[in-house]
Amino acid sequence: MNDEFESRYGDTMRRVKCNRSVPVTLERVEAAIRNRGLKFFGCHDHAAAAGEYGLEMPPATVFVFGNPKLGTPSMLQTREFAIDVPPKGLIY
Repeated sequence: MNDEFESRYGDTMRRVKCNRSVPVTLERVEAAIRNRGLKFFGCHDHAAAAGEYGLEMPPATVFVFGNPKLGTPSMLQTREFAIDVPPKGLIY
């Protein structure tokens, strides 16, 4: 882990190395999320978005998942909580 990443995010992120491609990893992660009874809300392909503006970047996809039964009550109590939930992940 590089110093910039560690100092900015501390212990709040977990990195897992995978030797599969981003699309294959995303497919496997989505299946694992659904198999655990969680909701897979969707994903955003940053490389594809960059390509739409003539820019290039390596594959990087953010995915969003969660459990509305757990997150919704908190968001009803404090609307701003919606900025932090549902949880997200990044595959690159």
